[in-house]
Amino acid sequence: MSLSHQGKPRVEVLPPDAGLPVLEHDLRGRPDAQAALLDLCQEEARTPFDLARGR
Repeated sequence: MSLSHQGKPRVEVLPPDAGLPVLEHDLRGRPDAQAALLDLCQEEARTPFDLARGR
């Protein structure tokens, strides 16, 4: 979401072939699944993201 030149919110939806990475982690059956999920979430939160480039 960004602001247009008129100061109103504007949402730009990327096309399906934009190539956004989607990572899957199978934590089923792991005794430490909750801790592993928390680690993955924290790692993702620290990863820089450029909204202008979609990466």
